[in-house]
Amino acid sequence: MIALSELNVVLCALDELPADSSVLDAREKRRAERLHSDLDRRRFVAAHTALRRELGQRLEADPATLEFSCEPCSQCGGPHGRPVVMRPGGSLARRAGLHFSLSHSGGQALLAIAPTPVGVDIEALPDAPMCQQLTALLHPREQACILSAPEEAQRTLFTRLWCRKEAYLKGLGVGFAHDSTEGYLSSLEHTPGWHVTNIDAPTGFAGAVAAADAPL
Repeated sequence: MIALSELNVVLCALDELPADSSVLDAREKRRAERLHSDLDRRRFVAAHTALRRELGQRLEADPATLEFSCEPCSQCGGPHGRPVVMRPGGSLARRAGLHFSLSHSGGQALLAIAPTPVGVDIEALPDAPMCQQLTALLHPREQACILSAPEEAQRTLFTRLWCRKEAYLKGLGVGFAHDSTEGYLSSLEHTPGWHVTNIDAPTGFAGAVAAADAPL
């Protein structure tokens, strides 16, 4: 089982971090350019700057020289599975036991680095109408769990559950390309082979991290 001390989870307030586009690659820059507002672009760059600096520190490499790719999806084989980082020169850094995940929402980002597959998710709480729409995308038992709670608690309960589910699926290398109505995951803390937990997120947000107990 992975030791929690080996799982490094970092919560970032993006508006307080540097946004250094010079360390990003061409693909990351294109993704930033497609965002509509200057604030969203800055936050995207800040999140990816933070990730590159964390990985660069562990690999003892210039963050700007790191290259990223994706494993095949564990469900369909498509090129959108778990992300992997390449050392300068093209060797796969994951062979050294380096797995990572990044999520950002609004002004917050959550990143994790672990020796086994890992996924994270952070989300701003939706408004009540959006919460109802998104709840309908979940497994029927998950829907029942949320809708049976007091109305004032449903947004938080939904977002915590959504984050746990998203983090777990990202750790598997599936993400929400997978049918979110499949699989009852409200008790993810007891999912065999994985440690899944919520993190203490700022007011108005929820977040979660999922780490495999052993290499997959």
